[in-house]
Amino acid sequence: MKKILTILMLVSLVFASRYRVYSVKDYVKAFNSLSLQQQKLLYEVFKRGEVVDLQYTLTAIAWKESMAGLAKVNMWDGDGGSCGVFHNRLKSVFGRHKEWRWTRVNANMVCTRLVENLDFAFTEAVAEIRYWQKVRGENNWMSIWASYNAGIHYKSAQAKAYAANIRNMIKAIRYLVADKWENSVEFVKIKKRIKK
Repeated sequence: MKKILTILMLVSLVFASRYRVYSVKDYVKAFNSLSLQQQKLLYEVFKRGEVVDLQYTLTAIAWKESMAGLAKVNMWDGDGGSCGVFHNRLKSVFGRHKEWRWTRVNANMVCTRLVENLDFAFTEAVAEIRYWQKVRGENNWMSIWASYNAGIHYKSAQAKAYAANIRNMIKAIRYLVADKWENSVEFVKIKKRIKK
């Protein structure tokens, strides 16, 4: 029963309203409802993100986009769908890899790779963020996050709400990191595995 309530709460936080901005307190509460598997995924994203100084942004995006790994495919996202923990837009991934031709078969293969290979999904998410940093300004985070969600339509109400939610998720993550992750045996094991 608790698992069902947790999933319903996460779904409502992620999908309920595209325009609703949740508070930091809402996200702290939601984080504490995540399964251990979801928290481990977010921790792994956080630790990988430290290498490129995007740990908070990438962790929040993974949490927001895929509900921390629960929903890794959204075929209704844009005109080609999005896949993986970070919901990388397939059209954007193909745009970065000119050697790949867009076909349904290739799109399915790339989607599968994004879902199954966190390294690949991570690399593509970093490339997308770096692209928007060049376009919007390196530290213009609200516009960068909005662009990650909506591309050139970053000034839309939906994109602005998305960016505000990412900001609040980051605040929640900052609050939670020292408390939950740095002192837990479960997460120390992941940290050691990532460093190898």
